Amino acid sequence: MKKGLLYILITVVLLWSGASFAAQDITKYSAQLGLNDTIMTVVAKEEYGSLLTMGNLANASGGAGNMATQYAPGVQNEQILILKYKLYYLDYLEQQPQDNVYDETMQQAVTKYQAAKGMEQNIVIDQILIDALNGEKPEYVLGKTGEEIKKYQLVLYFTDYLNVYPTGNFGDVTTTAVSQYQKNKGLPQSGKLDVATQEALEQEDYAYKIGKTGEEVAAMQRILITHGYLTGAASGTFDQNTKTAVEKFQTEKNLPITGEMDKATRSLLEAL
Repeated sequence: MKKGLLYILITVVLLWSGASFAAQDITKYSAQLGLNDTIMTVVAKEEYGSLLTMGNLANASGGAGNMATQYAPGVQNEQILILKYKLYYLDYLEQQPQDNVYDETMQQAVTKYQAAKGMEQNIVIDQILIDALNGEKPEYVLGKTGEEIKKYQLVLYFTDYLNVYPTGNFGDVTTTAVSQYQKNKGLPQSGKLDVATQEALEQEDYAYKIGKTGEEVAAMQRILITHGYLTGAASGTFDQNTKTAVEKFQTEKNLPITGEMDKATRSLLEAL
């Protein structure tokens, strides 16, 4: 009953104070904040500066609302991890990210990035900064580690430039493989996964074939097993039995009978 009366009171206060809210650009926040007791107390006291701060913090912590995204130090989510990796690949973070927390090390990296780009320096990550980082196309180089690197290593592996299943670590073996790929494609031989090399690798059409290993192969094997083309366990190794199963599948689907899991074969398997 008391809380209901408080809700009525706060509505009256909001309506009565409309001019003051408009003057301080606070009206847009009142519709996005839950009317808990703390917020109602702030409004009742006409501490509109506090309300504005609370609105920013709620949004920075992932609160509801249609405002542009903002993240304050201490926020933890997957978007932070993505941004951390961007800063890492761009050399603003020295160490590979180990968590998805907006910590002090990331704050320092954010400040360095903002300074380098001529942006206003602010430890709160706003939509402008998010858009800027998402728009970056880093090149991946010797010593870096991460899933983005592994994505390109997998193409090099399945196109026979890498002879070992990749781990995401950009070492000397990857440098050699990238350099050879660049030579064959008429690209500058830097040994780095620059933007041009990334784009070329993204266009490659490759197949899983005898001798190849990995979770990608295992995933296809599980589909073949489920639909009766292959018996046994999904070992993750493309062996003769897998080849025979693929040939059977290709025959039934009127595909070229290569015994290899090319793009067309994989697409049909994934559609089962």
